[in-house]
Amino acid sequence: MSIWMRKAVWLIAPVLGFGAMVVPVLVWPPANPYSAPLSPLLRNAQEYLGPGQLILFFIAGVALGRFSNRYPWLLGFAAVSVLPIVAIAEVRVDPTSHTLLPLELIFYAGYGALVAAGVIASRRMSEQRHPGAGSA
Repeated sequence: MSIWMRKAVWLIAPVLGFGAMVVPVLVWPPANPYSAPLSPLLRNAQEYLGPGQLILFFIAGVALGRFSNRYPWLLGFAAVSVLPIVAIAEVRVDPTSHTLLPLELIFYAGYGALVAAGVIASRRMSEQRHPGAGSA
């Protein structure tokens, strides 16, 4: 794996994670959208969380596992890293916007775990297709 790809995964992972969160809201906009101080799109994605986001988090993990040999938990953390950053920035702008921030962070950890599960599944599928190759 080239050094470029090893470094690019740290830019690609947050984009995949943010995309997994907001794409379903972009495809199927909510009937009653919420407002937010910085990112109404992300707020609506959180309020209207559904199976689409969860499946996309897992798929993002499968893609990351295919192109990176980093630890699954680290890739999961990288994939959801944008979400708590935006939440904390919104708290700085409007302290009343995220009254349940600790609970929100636990949910973000769950999304990261879905990404990590996707990474693990990707590697297991790769091992089954190429027995004996193993990861270095």
